[in-house]
Order: sequence, then C-alpha cells, then structure tokens
Amino acid sequence: MDNLQPRSSDAQTHPEFDGRWKRLTLQANAAFNAGQLEAAGVAYDQALHEARMIFAEAWNGHAAVQPHAPPMLIVSATNAANQRRASGHEKAATEQLMSAIRIFTEALTSARSPESLKRGCAEHLPRLLAELTPPHSETESIIEEAKSAALAYWKTSAN
Repeated sequence: MDNLQPRSSDAQTHPEFDGRWKRLTLQANAAFNAGQLEAAGVAYDQALHEARMIFAEAWNGHAAVQPHAPPMLIVSATNAANQRRASGHEKAATEQLMSAIRIFTEALTSARSPESLKRGCAEHLPRLLAELTPPHSETESIIEEAKSAALAYWKTSAN
C-alpha cells in the first residue's frame, strides 16, 4: 500500500510552515513501509494534528497556508486511515476520513472561512470522498452534506 507524501513540486512552493508536518509524514511512511504499524500510527496521528493546526491557521486568515491546508489535511487523514485499515480497524479508518470531511464541510459553509480556503476545500473534496471505499450507510448523510456544501460554493463563486 502506497502512502501519500508531499508532492515533490510542493517542496518548492511551501514555505517552512509545513516542515514539522513533512518530517512526521516521512517518518510515519518509513515506519509503515517497515511494517511498524504502531509507530506509524503514532507519527501519522501527530502529522494529522499538525495538519489540523495548519488548517486552523488558514481558517483564521493566515493567507500563506490557505492553498496548502486542504491537501495537507487530506494526505494526513488518508495516511492515518490507511494505517488503521492495515491494523484491521476499518471503522477507525472511516472515522478519520469522516472527521476531515466534516472539517471541509464546516469550512465551506462558514461565513468566516476565507474564500481561498473554501475554494481549496471545494477543489479537493472529491479526492477526500474517493478515499471512502465503499461508503457506508451511516456516512451517506455526511457525504451528501459535504457534496451539497461544495456545490453551493461553486454556484455562489460562479456568480
């Protein structure tokens, strides 16, 4: 199973704000690839926490991180979910992804969310939704809410 990593071109465009996140992600990937699932889980959870903190900075108006926050959150949530799946915890994997979907939905529907963050969430939401394989009946309403929020954003931004 391949782990998601920061794209090589991202290294040229990301300021240093993501250095800790990158280090944690690479450390987790190495542990995961070595079969050290527990160590990978700890590092993936730390990287996910870091991605959430960066997302919060973006939400609070830090413009430099706004275009990067949604894909970073997806990478971190997906990696954490993949580690849970590899450990036999499918429900926990789904919960990791659903938490990220809820964050995206909230950002898309919040009046105080910056426009560039909303755009990033709307653009990257399909990638996040694709990680839910297969969608479960208990997640359908949250998925539909997220899709509706993204559609509403696109309709509004088109005008």
